[in-house]
Amino acid sequence: MPFLDLADADAVKGEVAEALQKHPDAMLVHYDHGDTTELLGDNAEPVIDLANVNLLSGHECYNMNCLSGKVLGAVAHNEHGCPAYWGYVEVVSFTTDALEEFKTALNYGFYKRFEGLSWEECVSTTKKVMQQLANQLATEGKLIASVAMTSNMNALVCYNGGSEQPQVCPFRLLLHKMLPQKFKKYAWKLSRKAALAMMLQPAGIGFAVHDFVVECQHISNPYRIHGFWWGMIMIIAGLFLWTWEIVNWLNLKRRIC
Repeated sequence: MPFLDLADADAVKGEVAEALQKHPDAMLVHYDHGDTTELLGDNAEPVIDLANVNLLSGHECYNMNCLSGKVLGAVAHNEHGCPAYWGYVEVVSFTTDALEEFKTALNYGFYKRFEGLSWEECVSTTKKVMQQLANQLATEGKLIASVAMTSNMNALVCYNGGSEQPQVCPFRLLLHKMLPQKFKKYAWKLSRKAALAMMLQPAGIGFAVHDFVVECQHISNPYRIHGFWWGMIMIIAGLFLWTWEIVNWLNLKRRIC
């Protein structure tokens, strides 16, 4: 079976884009680190992300990486004509005491696809094998490996392969488009509660300022430094400090992971 291997220094965005454009019928196979909205290549830089996901149009994709099935796969399949996207919606994990079992499980769908099975059949048979391997590992006393295998099984999705199509949050997509490139990843890392808090605080400030301006029309000296102004300064300063701490926490978490 002919293939083009883009490894090490060739695993960069430009080389990947050129290969996909020159070989419109090729399957993209990615075995490396991933994130919610990107496939990572050399130097941990993205080779496919939401900025160039249109390159996956017409290409089947088989991924053995973390998280990329959560958003990137859904966007690629639902919006950009990727006929099938195999990936995981959570972190992919394995243990060194069961490497052969994990190799079998994580490669199984790829081999079955080239045996002629449909993507839906590949998903169902792969999950059956993963469940059998998880049970086997548990009976052997390799409980952590069994849990990791089960977690991978539950995280596996294949769009156009029987997996339920996720509805990507339109607000997160909008935030992703609005943020600078350096901060785009945070659109998918903030929890719903944190995002709601970040929206409520400036909205509350806006309502308060509007009410204050209206009230100022009824007092003799609207430009005197009222306690309200000090309160507003503290709220705004707190908002910026809190947001900065969240950004630092997200950066630390990414480095640890």
